[in-house]
Amino acid sequence: MVVIGLTGGIATGKSAASRYLKSLGARVWDADKAARRAVLPGSDGAAAVRAAFGDEFFDEEGNLLRARLGKLIFADEQKRAQLNAIVHPLVTRELQRTLHSWRQQQVAVAVVDAPLLLEAGLEGLVMLAVAP
Repeated sequence: MVVIGLTGGIATGKSAASRYLKSLGARVWDADKAARRAVLPGSDGAAAVRAAFGDEFFDEEGNLLRARLGKLIFADEQKRAQLNAIVHPLVTRELQRTLHSWRQQQVAVAVVDAPLLLEAGLEGLVMLAVAP
């Protein structure tokens, strides 16, 4: 299986490139969606974020208040690193499970759409990293 890593900042065309590659038959894994799944209510990720940052970053149903947490982590590099240390391993494990499954299914081409591909240390899981 060829695994293409697609990375880049906001508005660089990652989503458009992913859609195009998907239209050609590639399977696409989206790191942003995986990061959201990692902190769903009741998950280990949500519990770890709550323990690290507090109840004020969650609503009554246990949903992460992303905008509120975003204000904190984008103003404080140490807090951002703390959050990444919680979420990145969970996202990496999901990616590894997904790629393993796709290999079992004999998928020919996989795309890893990950804005922080290099920062999260995921480059070792892809054969080619592309930044639009």
